Amino acid sequence: MPELPEITALADFLDEQLSGARLTQFHLPSAFALKMADIPHESLIGRTVEAVGRRGKFLVFEMVAVSQGADAEPAYLVVSFAKSGWLWFADNQRDTEATATAGYFAAQLGFSNNGHDYDVTLADTGTWKGLALFIVRQPEEVHGIAELGPDPLDPAFGLEQFSRLLTKRQQVKGS
Repeated sequence: MPELPEITALADFLDEQLSGARLTQFHLPSAFALKMADIPHESLIGRTVEAVGRRGKFLVFEMVAVSQGADAEPAYLVVSFAKSGWLWFADNQRDTEATATAGYFAAQLGFSNNGHDYDVTLADTGTWKGLALFIVRQPEEVHGIAELGPDPLDPAFGLEQFSRLLTKRQQVKGS
């Protein structure tokens, strides 16, 4: 199971590589991994990656439409890796279709940015298929994100907010 440092590093890397990139392909061989699709996955094609970030252990792709109109509001592709989810990133691999070497191939996304093409392949290598994709209008629509408290790695999270949380009687972490 990827832990917070791995998800944070992955989000930072993908943000650096994909910010400004246009989604050119969204191959979903089976709808099994797609847990929520408020917006059809095909409608993300042509959108631009505004940012890639993290909320808890969820990877969040913010996608914006190039044109104005009904599609102009942002959409979010949220990935939960669960126990055995994996992401493979390939630079300039547009002529080959990536596949997971072991496990369940969940999705392949193609991106193009200033003449560079990138492939992102998502797969689940475990026997229990937990990797999940959510396509939503706001990340908080994902149940696991909605339940999260403040992010302690957020620069806005300071001693004052931490102290305020400690004054409430609440469980910090369950067993």
